Amino acid sequence: MDGLQLAVFDWDGTLLDNCLSSFGRSSQICSHFGLPMPTLEEYRNEIGSDFFGFYQRRGLPPSVTREDLYALWPTTSSTHVPTLHDGVPELLTFLRSIGLSIAIVSAESHDALEEHLEQFGLSFAVDFVRGSAWDKTEGLIEALKYAGVAAEEACYVDDTFDGITAAKDVGLITIGFAGGYNTRERIMEAEPDFPSPGSPNINTLAAVRDIIRELSRNTVRIT
Repeated sequence: MDGLQLAVFDWDGTLLDNCLSSFGRSSQICSHFGLPMPTLEEYRNEIGSDFFGFYQRRGLPPSVTREDLYALWPTTSSTHVPTLHDGVPELLTFLRSIGLSIAIVSAESHDALEEHLEQFGLSFAVDFVRGSAWDKTEGLIEALKYAGVAAEEACYVDDTFDGITAAKDVGLITIGFAGGYNTRERIMEAEPDFPSPGSPNINTLAAVRDIIRELSRNTVRIT
């Protein structure tokens, strides 16, 4: 292993602070299909990269496709406006300064993700973008191949159980971010490398930066 070479991030909930916005819009979709309405706590514990499965588990009619939900999403709205989590540009600039490649792998539709990166002025900082990654495992493997690095030379930051689980399956170092969608309890069920049980929440990107800084200084994986 040559040390950390690549930092991969989820988008929704991890870099983009949009949990409350998505909760409001998802509630409208549930109402549209007559599905039971989740509480915010239920939503945070159930939602993940496989957004389609979330609605299926709530009784979505079999005739409704993933594409149907994508088409319906723009018709919903929320009083909460998505914004970047504090420190995103600074984090990406720091990662550049220490020579890391940067990738984003997200279940967000690829076109919408590209638009968001342009909107927030982040396109310049990201080497690889893989949206529509409903299968996070596949998307993460693509990111590794693009960067030409081994899994143990990359870390992945995600705010959901299934995102962390997918990254562990691929072999990446995993960082569970508790400032997004899933609760700490749900994230810890995936047994991420960071945080360890009993250690503080990782709920700011400054904390993520500090972990990646330490990882970049080590040639042996921390477990």
